[in-house]
Amino acid sequence: QEIPIIIKSFCSAVIPKLLPDDISLLQSLLRDVFPGALPPDFSDEQLKQGVCAVCEDWKFQASDKWLEKLMQLNQIVNLHHGVMLVGPSGSGKSTAWRVLFEALTRADVKAGNKAGSFHQLDPKALT
Repeated sequence: QEIPIIIKSFCSAVIPKLLPDDISLLQSLLRDVFPGALPPDFSDEQLKQGVCAVCEDWKFQASDKWLEKLMQLNQIVNLHHGVMLVGPSGSGKSTAWRVLFEALTRADVKAGNKAGSFHQLDPKALT
């Protein structure tokens, strides 16, 4: 049962970095290379509920695609120490990580853990 482990580890590191059109291409390639293997589902229902609660409190609408991107962002944050979100102005980068951070913080506090912290750096200020 090594194939599901290989697919899951590969997808968890690669899929969050891809554009939507490239994800469907990658899934097609995986089906060709590993026939019968199902792509892993990385959604976390508790986290989704927490994100939806934050969105409701902050008067945001959480679309399915946006929730999927937040789940992917959470995967990347769990894999790497530093994360860089890129995209055009107004595309929701800051809102996405702030909503995810708030949902994770609420879950931590509810579980009796210490609230987390984040540090936002301006890449233009680094030398």
